[in-house]
Amino acid sequence: MNQVTRKKLWKGFVLFCLVTNILGMVLGVWVGSTWIAFGHGISAVVSTLVCLETFDKGEEADDDEQ
Repeated sequence: MNQVTRKKLWKGFVLFCLVTNILGMVLGVWVGSTWIAFGHGISAVVSTLVCLETFDKGEEADDDEQ
């Protein structure tokens, strides 16, 4: 059975944040609110940087707590 580790949860959370911020940016443009689109765009950039930082790390340790 697959172990759910902190690193897997963190990757899932970061990807969820990235997708929701991109959707928020698109919906902000569609609604016509520049500030909503701008805020979600900044958050999407930060989520992308965190995502790249997370995926650059090596293999996760087997002794990670559940």
